[in-house]
Amino acid sequence: MKKNKKASDIFSSVVEIVRHNFSIKLVCFVLALILYVLVAFSEQSEKTFVKKLQINGLREDLIISNSLPENIKIIVKDKKKVLNKLSEDDFNVHINLDSITQHVSNGKSIKVECNIPKVMASFFSSITVIPESLVVNVEGIKEKSVRLSVPTAGSLRPGYYIKERKIKPTDVRIYGPESIINSIKVIETERVDISDEFESFERHVRINSPDPKVGFQGMQNNTATVYFVLAKKQGSKTVSIERVYLTDLDKKFS
Repeated sequence: MKKNKKASDIFSSVVEIVRHNFSIKLVCFVLALILYVLVAFSEQSEKTFVKKLQINGLREDLIISNSLPENIKIIVKDKKKVLNKLSEDDFNVHINLDSITQHVSNGKSIKVECNIPKVMASFFSSITVIPESLVVNVEGIKEKSVRLSVPTAGSLRPGYYIKERKIKPTDVRIYGPESIINSIKVIETERVDISDEFESFERHVRINSPDPKVGFQGMQNNTATVYFVLAKKQGSKTVSIERVYLTDLDKKFS
């Protein structure tokens, strides 16, 4: 009983101490808290990281048809000693496309997500991702075969011309977003310089993709072989005929 009374007296004393000048104590506490926060923020430093964007959850029969940034900027604010421990490997920047299950041509805004490293567990840690979201267009994947063309640059030696141009393969199989594939009628290789050539020759040329979203199927190193057959132009001369003579004309004709 005495112990309970003693505990009660101690509790009453503590309550009395807290109540005494309570408003002043509350103001002091708030000011101390504000000062702590200001000091903590004043010690913050800033560091920028650049991380490659990862795309998760896209169905295999769908493809992104618009251009997305390859890298995302991450601005980190924290104490200098924390920032010194961080590297690009501590971050994972990605967009999740699980919600996209069909053609989206008008674009859908997807939030760019970034993990928070364990060393940044403080209340004063902050991460800003630029851009915060991306507009994504999604289409079905289409394939088709198109003709291969080899453009040239320069001029042959005077008096020669390209008699024949043999390309192997003659066409290529391409795939990519349906709208882009539909617009492609021919695929060009890199230009071949034919300056001052006068003998038939063979070249290995790189096949250029008309769009980063377009790929080639069954191509080895994306190259083709072209054989130019050159020939010499035949000489010619124009003459004028002043008079035509007839011989041995039958007398019954005039």
